[in-house]
Amino acid sequence: GTSSPRRNIMEDVKEYYTAYKRWLLSHAQAMRQIEEASALCSYVLPGRFEYSDEVAELISTVARVIAYLNDNIIRAYATCSHWHGGQHLRKSRLYKGVLQILTLLDHTHVFAEMVGNRFLRPRVFWLCLAVFQFVRSSLHGMLLSRYGTTLLPTPPIQDLDRARLAGADGKIPKGGGRDGFAENGSLDLSQPSVCLECGASTVMDDSLQDEIILPRSGRVLKKSSRLRRKGENRECASCRDQRYSIQKYSAIQQHLEYPVSSRLTTDKYVAETLYLMKPLVHLLALYRYGFKSWKPWILALLVDVASLIKHSKSKGLKQHEVVELSRRNWMLLAYLLRSPFYEKFTRYRIIGFLDGVKGTVPMLGYLTDSGVQYLDSYLDLYSYAWMI
Repeated sequence: GTSSPRRNIMEDVKEYYTAYKRWLLSHAQAMRQIEEASALCSYVLPGRFEYSDEVAELISTVARVIAYLNDNIIRAYATCSHWHGGQHLRKSRLYKGVLQILTLLDHTHVFAEMVGNRFLRPRVFWLCLAVFQFVRSSLHGMLLSRYGTTLLPTPPIQDLDRARLAGADGKIPKGGGRDGFAENGSLDLSQPSVCLECGASTVMDDSLQDEIILPRSGRVLKKSSRLRRKGENRECASCRDQRYSIQKYSAIQQHLEYPVSSRLTTDKYVAETLYLMKPLVHLLALYRYGFKSWKPWILALLVDVASLIKHSKSKGLKQHEVVELSRRNWMLLAYLLRSPFYEKFTRYRIIGFLDGVKGTVPMLGYLTDSGVQYLDSYLDLYSYAWMI
């Protein structure tokens, strides 16, 4: 019998999607440039026409979401199924699923709130905003209580460094380039790789540092070890090449993994709980005291500072946790751009500074006027959106 039109459509969509994936994996860096150019276009639109702010944010949101979906395609293709350098958290579907939801919320929340603020009634809008922040804080709280996850990056799943993943021909290699140093293309990193020249075994330890296990003595050489003696304790050239290949490969696989936090302590638990409570505390204070009051601003600042003080006592943080903690410290400067401090102090000083310099550089006047319009347009939104 003949196939139904609906089945034909689905097959066509699948073929187009397969063709797009094939093109993306061959032109990953070019696609990144297109994504970044699309996001930059959104900065010249605010204040130019009716709904220009919403259109600009829509363009920026779509560009970020497309980049995120493309990264997912690349991550799935480049991740090696034999990679055993991670913990069980990296294999948890629930953990990955929550991170993916939080990442999409981070990419889309500004546009959703702008549209809701313009088209919904104030009570409905604030109810939706409270529910949204409650869901987001609850998801973070689940990761904190179940997996001990703290200091997640913003967004939780960061953009991939596609230039780092691409091969010499610009294409993304399957499995992260595993075939580049595994002759049979099926190297399992949980098992030693035996050198054909000297019989030494190369394995990966839990800290993602390589070791050389010498065949007869069983002596273990760390990456920093340098043995000068001849015979079995001498590392051959083939071992060095194998070690370098695995070191490079493990770095790529680590880059593809989802973030996993360091060991949870009481200070980190209290600090992250305060940080997750901050949006809800601020919203409740706004509802109780209003936008013109200093109390919501002061309460949010105090909660933020208390969280950072607690986090400052943490030791042994991973790299992404250090970066996120630094970002949160720098984000204290954002309080200068939030109501009512912005209207009372910051705005007049920014405008005065821009007026003083815009006549000295060509085209700077256009850029400064656009910047002020963009800042004013988002002031009301960023006064209560605490995900930036």
